[in-house]
Amino acid sequence: MATPLSISEQATRAGAGLIDRLPPEVWEERMRRCRAEMERLEVEALLVYSAGNEVGGYEWVRYFANYVDVAPLWASETWLAIPLEGEPTLFMNWHMVVERARTFSSFTDIRCIDIWSQPQGERHDLIAPALREWLLERGLGSARVGFGHGGRGGRWMPYTPHSVYRVMEDATEGGTLVDASSLLWDITRVKTEYDLGMLRRVAEVNCEGLAAALDVLREGATESDLLAEKIRRAGALGAEIADPEHCQLAVIHAFGPRPFYVTGYRFQRGDMFVVDSGASMGGYESDIARNAIIGPPNEIQRRTYEACMEVARILEDALRPGVVARELWEIKEVEARRLGFDHLATFAGHGVGISKNESPFLAPWDNTVIEENMVVNLEPGLFVPGEACFNYEETYIVRADGPERITPLSSELFVA
Repeated sequence: MATPLSISEQATRAGAGLIDRLPPEVWEERMRRCRAEMERLEVEALLVYSAGNEVGGYEWVRYFANYVDVAPLWASETWLAIPLEGEPTLFMNWHMVVERARTFSSFTDIRCIDIWSQPQGERHDLIAPALREWLLERGLGSARVGFGHGGRGGRWMPYTPHSVYRVMEDATEGGTLVDASSLLWDITRVKTEYDLGMLRRVAEVNCEGLAAALDVLREGATESDLLAEKIRRAGALGAEIADPEHCQLAVIHAFGPRPFYVTGYRFQRGDMFVVDSGASMGGYESDIARNAIIGPPNEIQRRTYEACMEVARILEDALRPGVVARELWEIKEVEARRLGFDHLATFAGHGVGISKNESPFLAPWDNTVIEENMVVNLEPGLFVPGEACFNYEETYIVRADGPERITPLSSELFVA
């Protein structure tokens, strides 16, 4: 008779589900940066809401507590409480992962708020009392408290439920609540050497995964064939694969509206499309794009590709410390229209780091001054509706003597 197997026991022995702990010096530097910004904001504590998805600010909890939520579930949320002095606390709402979190989080004070035993009520009803109690036990009941929340740059399109604002107001009653939605992005915009090393590695993994996907591309292959090969290769190299957002492969066609992520569509001769690929690893992200065509390109497709690459090289030459993010967008607009294109990507690019899309945004409204050791994606998309669709995306470290490209995959048009 076969011996019963325990998947849970096997996974524990194998270390499945565990992530690497942060080096102590890296975590200490992150907390130092955080507290320096807290001092600038004149707050004595920082309360952070972090949802289980990118626009909900999942980056906060990974960056500070090195915690990966169980899944991007509707009720999967975490809260951080960081005092200006003393030990920080991680609050979560899943009992089953508290002990596992202790093995890889840099926080030692980890608590669970039991939202599941409520017979009635909104899921945030128990959060404010728990955070209020934490403030009182730290002697911060009447203090100025920062409210950290929102992904992809903080104030830019944060996805924070209205009830969370009420939680923070109730928790800090008697004190002063201060907006700190951009704190995480303000302290991570210029990368450390550790950041740069991790971003180089995840960019390499993403390029390897995308190269493997393109290698199976041919007439009759499906979009899902590409995704499966991407996941196989990137996962083997250490990418963290939880959902499409964390091992993204988007196929964007020129012939009209369709789902953004992959489908069972079979490629046909003459198809020309963008393959946008993401990867996550160690709390860092990579976001790149290449272009492919089934069969030789026609004149319009070749001209669009060549124009896109010309604009890309002009942007690359302009990417220097001191240039303003908005100015790079303006360069893309001017050069693309000079070449005869009216349909352009909304951005000229964006920052990348702990999120695939973060500040600075190369957009008409962003006046961020580019600094050395920022990491920026350039993506000068050009489109001829129904005919051609090009949107190369490369990642660069900003250097005084010229940008350092860290995405090694060839930018040549891929012809299957």
